[in-house]
Amino acid sequence: MGAQRHVRARAGDLWAEDRSWLLCTDYDLWGTKVAGPPALVEALLNDPDTEAVRLPWAH
Repeated sequence: MGAQRHVRARAGDLWAEDRSWLLCTDYDLWGTKVAGPPALVEALLNDPDTEAVRLPWAH
């Protein structure tokens, strides 16, 4: 087994093992924050059942 990195994360922080995308949500946020490949981000932004916002540093 490889070395493990210790990362502080909340239950609402999700990301791919390769760190290619990130999703952050919390009960007091007005939207789920997303970053990642354009197709994934656009799909989440355009989903009528998901309140999502693109992270400003994610193009």
